Amino acid sequence: MTIMHALNSKKLRVLGKGKRGKVWLLEEGSAGIWLRMESMQKERGAVRLMTGNEKFELFGVGLKGKNGDVLLVTWPIGKE
Repeated sequence: MTIMHALNSKKLRVLGKGKRGKVWLLEEGSAGIWLRMESMQKERGAVRLMTGNEKFELFGVGLKGKNGDVLLVTWPIGKE
């Protein structure tokens, strides 16, 4: 599964956003997406999305209804 496919199928989605970045939810069973994102960041320094380049970082795992899901944080790259 590609990053864009994960976005379109809502397996990767924004939970909240603010001035400094976004909090994302990556559904359980989508570990391959996180591995692709890490690989892309090592190669290019960021993940290119439709909204621009963003740096992803692991934030934690979901609890309760989101048990097993992964929480990520991002901030835009190249915007001043």
